[in-house]
Order: sequence, then structure tokens, then C-alpha cells
Amino acid sequence: MAILIIVLRAVHILGGIFWTGAVITLYGFVLPSTRATQPESARFTSQLAGRSGLTAWMTAASAACLLAGLALYAPISGRFDRDWLRSTRGMVLSLGALVGVLAALEGLMVLGPTARRLGAVGREIEAAGGPPTPAQAAELGRLQDKLGRTGTRAAWMLGIAALLMAVARYI
Repeated sequence: MAILIIVLRAVHILGGIFWTGAVITLYGFVLPSTRATQPESARFTSQLAGRSGLTAWMTAASAACLLAGLALYAPISGRFDRDWLRSTRGMVLSLGALVGVLAALEGLMVLGPTARRLGAVGREIEAAGGPPTPAQAAELGRLQDKLGRTGTRAAWMLGIAALLMAVARYI
């Protein structure tokens, strides 16, 4: 059992590091830069959102982090012991888990589909071989705005989840 816990913790922590770091970097720095350099950055955005594999890696890391975290929750909580769940550590870890799950749901339901559409529009522009049409430019702007808002929220949620889990043992 101890080896399983070690493996699950490693998967949870490493998956969370990659997932959180990628979200913060992407939505805090990369996408604002591509937004500021449109339409020149359309090819870069298309590559990043579609062909680079980043979104697939982020999805895999988030799934691994969540599944390992859920598997760890029962043994860490003493099989959902009421006293543990009411303890400060239990409440802080539970809140961190809830915030992480909410960030994952936002990624699955909003960020992923929006990024895929952004990649598709970028590929359409690239295939046409010229600058985006006014309709494509408007859609790029709308999609990037949506990604910026929801991605920033997800980055904050993941940062908060990571912080809560990191300090729960010491509170």
C-alpha cells in the first residue's frame, strides 16, 4: 500500500505541477502576447492550439492529477472520517480538491472546445494563404477574449488549489 500511495502522490504532484504551470504560462503570458500581435501571430496560435500537442498534454496531466488525487483522498481522509473531514487540514485539502475539480471542469467544458475552435480558425487562415477575413479576425478576437477570461480564472483556481494543498499539512 505504501508504494501505491507514493506512486499516486508522485503522479498527482507532477501532473499538478505541469497542468498548473502550463495554464499559468499559457493564459498569463502566451495568449496575451499572441492577442497583442494579431494577425501576425495567427500561424503561431494555430500551431500551439492545434499541432503542438500542448492541449493534449494539458488534458492528460489534468486527468492524471485528478484521478490520482481522488484515489488518494480516501486513504488520506481515513476513509472519509468525520473528525478528519472537520479538521482544519481536512477542510483545507477538501477545498483545494474542490477548486481543482472546478478548474478541470472549466477546462473540459470551456477551454478545450474554445482552443480547438481557435486552432481550426488559424488553420483556415493559414490554408487561405493570406490575412484573415474580417469575419475570421472577429472570430479570433472573440475566441481569444473567451480564452483569456476563462483561462485566467482557471489559472487562479489552479494556483489556489495548489496553495491550499501545499499548506494544508501545516495549518
